[in-house]
Amino acid sequence: MSSDFSENQKQPRAGITEKQAILILLIITFLGGILRLYRLGEGLWLDEITTYLKYARLPFMEIVTKFDSENQHFLYSILAHYSIQIFGDNAWALRLPAVFFGTGSILAAYLVGREVTDIPEALLSTALVAFSYHQIWFSQNARGYTGLLFWTLISSWFLIWGFKDNRTGWWLGYAIASALGMYIHLTMGFVILGQFLSYLLHLWDTRRNLVGGNYKPLFIGFGGAGVLTLLLYLPVVGDIQGAMSRTLTGVAEMWTSPLWTLKELFLGLSIGYSQGAIVLAALFVFVIGVVDYFRTRRIVVELLLFGPIIGALATISLSHPLWPRFFFFVFGFVALVVVRGTIRIVKMVCKMFGVNLNTSRWLELAAGIVLVVVSAASMPFAYGPKQNFSGAREYIQQNLQPGDRVVTVNLTVVPYSQYYLTDWTPVDSQAALDQIEDQSSRTWVVYTFPQVLEVVYPDISARLKKEYTVEREFGGTLSGGTIYLALAEHVDVTETEGQGSP
Repeated sequence: MSSDFSENQKQPRAGITEKQAILILLIITFLGGILRLYRLGEGLWLDEITTYLKYARLPFMEIVTKFDSENQHFLYSILAHYSIQIFGDNAWALRLPAVFFGTGSILAAYLVGREVTDIPEALLSTALVAFSYHQIWFSQNARGYTGLLFWTLISSWFLIWGFKDNRTGWWLGYAIASALGMYIHLTMGFVILGQFLSYLLHLWDTRRNLVGGNYKPLFIGFGGAGVLTLLLYLPVVGDIQGAMSRTLTGVAEMWTSPLWTLKELFLGLSIGYSQGAIVLAALFVFVIGVVDYFRTRRIVVELLLFGPIIGALATISLSHPLWPRFFFFVFGFVALVVVRGTIRIVKMVCKMFGVNLNTSRWLELAAGIVLVVVSAASMPFAYGPKQNFSGAREYIQQNLQPGDRVVTVNLTVVPYSQYYLTDWTPVDSQAALDQIEDQSSRTWVVYTFPQVLEVVYPDISARLKKEYTVEREFGGTLSGGTIYLALAEHVDVTETEGQGSP
């Protein structure tokens, strides 16, 4: 595998020098940061509200000793806590650490790119990370996912350098980056297992064993990552199993299905594009890129595939929800592969038509720029409230009539009772809903994720379908996170006409 790290891929192409590359990188990073700050204070979604209510507002010592659900992303909660302390109690301050990691991932993507390919490809893949719908969306999501992406890229950079140089410093850096990744999201464990598998393949390829310095990656790198992770999680090690089991309570069966995950991944990728045609083309380009990297820089394919495959198999075996966001950490390697696939296709077409080498290289660069522009065209769809809780609240307040009652159920209870501090009534059974209906002339029911409602409260779900009319729907950028306002009238029509308008 030593050929994976030869220097010939680091030579300038299309006339771009190292100094020019640094300038371009700084411009890309600056623009990427601005795009992540734009409209940062839009409406929070359920998990962000949970982060704010249950973790970010707590004192530091309570944050690091509380692990009651997988919504606790420790490093993010700590950074969000201090961000709110410094910048004020608002949505954009809560999301600021996600912006920080999202912008940092742009630089980290370039670091990795420069170790596996040349300057133009590294810059193009970096631009793809900077200017894409998913990157903007997650960089404005008060969760640990952009941090997970950042530490995945940084740990991979240390890993690649450790394979090349095998100095203690590289493996110590790997251990720290991996442990911090674990502290921001536990799915970093799948990344580390994938990297460990890559390490074993590296040992096999080089026909060496632990003699001669190879103890460093095993004991300092992977062993160090394990020890540091254990120290970070030591205050809550007894709570982890209970927190995991609570995650599975009331989970809709569809969320544990790989077919549902594939469908959601496809829908997410096709944001802004008619019928997903561009997604199908991108998948073809992706395959071409994977094949080419497998032939020339296999480490990229290993880092791209090993972690997600291990994670998917483990998650499915545990009947744990297989959220598409669990695969977000490989986005940097996806960008590398898609850029490589695009360039390889253009190169093959140019060769087919006898285009000279110099012109071919410029056409490859142009195709990569077009790829970035197409990706950037999807960015506007990332902006807006993720879940429009506030829009639904304002609509009800404007249309509330004397005698009306407003009810929240299941996943709308916490946002409206604890975050927006409304006086709306939570219900958890059909009997409770019956009691509210008996005391009101009209009843509003506010709900979201209807599939989950149907699993957790089937009786209420059936009542809504039979006797209520959906008055309004307030969509957001979160897939499936629409807020529904269902309304039912309980006053006799003739009686209402006799009384006149309220």
